[in-house]
Order: sequence, then structure tokens, then C-alpha cells
Amino acid sequence: MKLTRWFTLLFALLVSLLSFGCGGSSGATTGGGRTVNLFVSDSFRDDYDQVWGTVYRVEVTNPDGSSDVLYESTTGQVFDFKRLRDGSGARFAFLNQADVSPGPWNRIRLTLGSTLRCVPAGQTTATDLTVVGDGAAVGGQVTVTRNLPAPKLFVEDESFVIDFDLANFVVAGSNVTPSIIEGDDTGIGSLGRHEDDDIEGIVSGIVGTAPNQEFDLDLGGSRFLRVKLNSGTTIRNESAFGSPTLTNGRRVEVTGVFETATQSLIARDVKIEDEQGDDSPEIKGSPRDINAQARTFKVNVTSVFGFVPPGTFVNVVTTNTTRFLNDSGLQMTEQDFYTGLLVSGNSVEVEGTYNTNTNTLTARKAKLDDEDDMANDVEANGSVITASNTGSIITMNVSSFFGWSFPGGNLTVNLNSNTTFRDDNGETISRADFFGAISQGSLIEAEGTLVNGNTILAKKLKLDND
Repeated sequence: MKLTRWFTLLFALLVSLLSFGCGGSSGATTGGGRTVNLFVSDSFRDDYDQVWGTVYRVEVTNPDGSSDVLYESTTGQVFDFKRLRDGSGARFAFLNQADVSPGPWNRIRLTLGSTLRCVPAGQTTATDLTVVGDGAAVGGQVTVTRNLPAPKLFVEDESFVIDFDLANFVVAGSNVTPSIIEGDDTGIGSLGRHEDDDIEGIVSGIVGTAPNQEFDLDLGGSRFLRVKLNSGTTIRNESAFGSPTLTNGRRVEVTGVFETATQSLIARDVKIEDEQGDDSPEIKGSPRDINAQARTFKVNVTSVFGFVPPGTFVNVVTTNTTRFLNDSGLQMTEQDFYTGLLVSGNSVEVEGTYNTNTNTLTARKAKLDDEDDMANDVEANGSVITASNTGSIITMNVSSFFGWSFPGGNLTVNLNSNTTFRDDNGETISRADFFGAISQGSLIEAEGTLVNGNTILAKKLKLDND
């Protein structure tokens, strides 16, 4: 009995050792996989106003060479690391939701762009610093490996924060040696501490009724991210034409913030893309030096896609082919767009073609953006079913819609004392004149705030006789 028991224990020990050494791609499992939410943050530094860098890959590793990949992108994610901290503490930029082995892991290895573009305090032009990494840069990328303070064991749904510890970056001449540590997640449960993120994928598994819907965003490689929509979510076509209809299988770009409590991305904007997606350079930020006559303005950049700016701003030129959108993704005139740029607090998103030599983005699309405005202005065109000048409700048969995914059926349009009325030329008219001009079957446009999928509160009603 004793001999048999000894062999049994020996066999169990050998199986345990073999399992530890042969844990798939990671080689470091102590059990099943874990879902980990990866964020980027920063610590304080005041000698630079902006610090732009690109993250291509994030891994956790062990000295024996085993590793698990937490994030990987061929184009990389561009960050202004300086933006990821303010007077209240760390701000968080969501990077990925990954399935990883629990560990233990004792190192983190990042593949970064080989250059950090840093704007010294009080200046507008950046200085390029060469990143000192594990070895020579290859293809404009360099790896940087740092020890974790203690072996890391991941738990399910953990938030893992990578702190680009700018306070301890060492600058020597034209070189910079980055400090990268595990960051503090204090405040990560507050949506107000998160930066907007743009994530692209394929829609699957839609549930719910507009506007309160959910779906899985297929990121490829068997990776999915849960997305939640609400009455403040704008849904629009990338082309800006046609009624946006959210269906399974469509490629979308979702803008929003990750909510740790629900393990999902809370969508502020869903752009239904062309089949191939849209990889055009893009900037977001606050406009200045606005010249409507010359069709130009500058953007003090807060986020970019597709390039790294040479300083704090990018020049923008609009043309006859530029599409102008308001903050709900509805089309607007060029004149109204430039008027909107002058409104204090407005920001802007611009997509187009970037010229490195002139630091100029020629806009294919320019969109006003008010991230603090949770109201989702939408538009519906169609024919009147019922209407009464003495009442406060119009029902419509909808032929086209913009700004949300209309679920079908009849649309209820609620009116109040703030609703304005216009004729088919866009001129303001009285409520009595508007109702006097319509009857069952009349064509109208209704623009307002989404209440639910089949109801809007009208800000503007317009005759549509064209």
C-alpha cells in the first residue's frame, strides 16, 4: 500500500510539472485562462505638454521565455501619454480585452514605435527622441522589457493598467529611456476618468430594441468585445448617406469608453463602415484660427489615427467634396459647420488625406463633436399619418432616417413649446401655418432628441415638398 501510494504521488507530481512546462503558447498556466482588461495610463511630468508614442504589442513574460500576448496591432495605437493624467489623477485609455493565462508573470514587454515625439512645455513644435530599448530598432519598432514589482497572477475580469511613468523617463541628449510600470487603477470604475476609444470590428449577436441594444464586436482572432447602446448613441453610415441600419455582419467603428462594472464598451457613436473599413488619417481636438472664407482652420490635437503630428496642432483644409456633419452625424451646410466651429467648447473630428510636409489634413469628412452632450439628435423623413394643430403628437410613416437605427413601424413625434417650424425652403413659419400646410400623406422632416426607438421629441419640423 505504501509503495503504491508513493508511485501515485510521484505520477501526480510529474503530471503537474509537465503541465506547467507545456501550457500552450504561454507555458505558464496554473489553471484556466482569465479575461483581462488592458488600459494605458500615465504619471505626472510638467516639462512636456505632449508626449506622442505608438504601442504595437504588449506581452507578459517569464525568464524561461514563455509569454502571453495582451495586445497586438500591425498599425499600432497612437497615444499622447501626457493626456493620460490630470489634476485629479490617472486617466485611462482602454487598449484591449484579452484572454491570458493566470501566471505567475514577472515581466512586461512592449513593442513601441522607436521614436517618441515630445512637445516641450510652452512650445508648439515637437522634438523627436529615440527610444532606448532591449536592442536595435527594427522596422521603426523597438522592444522594451521591464520587471514587475512582484510576480503577477491575473484574476478574472481584472483591470491591468500599464503606466507610462513619464516622471521617471530618462532623457539623455536625443535618447529617452522609458519607465514603464504597473499602474494604479484608482478611479477606473468612473466613466469620467476614461478617454474615448475607437474600436473596429464586425457586429454579431444583436439583442434588444433600439436604442437600447447590445452586440458582440468581433475583433478577429476569436476575440469579442461587448458593446452597449443607449438613447445617447449616434448611429450613422460612414458614407453619411442613406438610413443607417445596424445588422449582424456589418463592419463598424465604435467610439466609446469601457465600463469595468459591465465589462462592456458604452458606445457614444457607431459608424457603419464600407465593407473594407476606413483607414484614413483622422484627428480630434479643439478648433482655432478659423477662416470660413479660406475654408481653413487648425486643430489642437488630442487624439490621432494614422500618423503622429509634428507638434500641438494640425492644419485643416475643407473643399467642395468635404462632407460636413453635426455632433449627431447629421449632414449640415458648410456655413453652419464653420459657425459651429466658433462655439466655445466645441471640438471637431476630421478625416481625410494628410500631407506630412505641410502638416495639413485635407478633409473628406469634418464633424462637430460635443462629447458632453448626451442628447442624441436624430432626423426622420416621411409622410404624415395623423396630426392635429391642437395636439402635441404627430405620427409618421418613415421613409428615411439618420442618427439612429430605426426599428420600424410608425414614428411618434412629440412637440413642445421649444419646437420650431419651417417651410420647404427652410424659412421659419408659425405653428398654425405649418399645421395648415399638412394633412395625411404630407411629406415632412422631423429633427429632435431620441426618446426611444419609435419616439422623438421634435426640435424642428420642416415641410418637405421637394
